[in-house]
Amino acid sequence: MLALLDDTVVSGKVKPVLTLARYARDHREAPGPLDLSMLTFVRGEADPEFVTAMLREGFTIDVVRERRRFDLAVFEQMRAIVARHRPDVLWTHGAKTHFLVRIAGLHRQTAWVASHHGYTATSLVWRLYDQLDRWSLRGADAVTTPCDAFVTDLNRRLNIAKACLSVHRTPIDAALASQTNRAQRTVRAELGLPADARILLSVGRLSKEKGQAELIRAMTYLRRRPERIVLVIVGDGPE
Repeated sequence: MLALLDDTVVSGKVKPVLTLARYARDHREAPGPLDLSMLTFVRGEADPEFVTAMLREGFTIDVVRERRRFDLAVFEQMRAIVARHRPDVLWTHGAKTHFLVRIAGLHRQTAWVASHHGYTATSLVWRLYDQLDRWSLRGADAVTTPCDAFVTDLNRRLNIAKACLSVHRTPIDAALASQTNRAQRTVRAELGLPADARILLSVGRLSKEKGQAELIRAMTYLRRRPERIVLVIVGDGPE
């Protein structure tokens, strides 16, 4: 499997791929082992945090170098990487990778699964890529989303056939989840949270499109309720 991403940091889109990559690495002796490689796009010569993090963990990641936006040289690089890996499945993440795989025709001889993570419309370029999804995603063999709302949206707005759509929840590290109950009291004490309070936890990049501002405004209504409610926000970013 070859996963195609367009991230510079270890974001929410990257984490499902990273979780699967770690599983594949730790279960190489299992029946039918999974061989997962990654491909990402970098403008310039310096590798971003995402690439260095993957290399540090020992994962295979190929970098397609872009000299500028809409650099046609990326197609030759992509075809060479796909030819070298000869994957059984192409796994794309985000509108840019969906579009590049379809316009390059990489899906014609290889199964293609496209993971849709939602639209942020943070710039004119990304709004353009989002619009291109109307065409790109119709070429995929399967389209996965993390929630039912995206399935409805893709079917109604982009006219993606329901037979091609399925929900795959974002994975959670089982080892980390198993520690949750034991750690609750310790974390509450460290953060100074009242023992009787109900905790509303938000974890994500602190960026306008993530909606933390709306969540904070909603707390003014929740505080009118009789029970004690505390909001904890975890994340980093421009906001």
